[in-house]
Amino acid sequence: MTRVLFFIAALSAPLFFPASIAIILAALASFFIPLAALSVGIWYDLLYLPGGHFPYGLMWGAIGSLVALGVRRFVETRIIGG
Repeated sequence: MTRVLFFIAALSAPLFFPASIAIILAALASFFIPLAALSVGIWYDLLYLPGGHFPYGLMWGAIGSLVALGVRRFVETRIIGG
């Protein structure tokens, strides 16, 4: 239930909060669901990207998702393996 609430809060953050809070909520949600940062980045670009500009939300969301996947695998390996 907590995972779903964090994900819903992260997806609704670009609608109600400034970008810095949306990034923090996306980072928190990506601890539970690693692709949440990518989802929020795509959603942020769909809402606020002007035509002809580079999609920074997509880029930072992909980087955040890769970091979350790496951290998740590292933590699971250390807890289970050692």
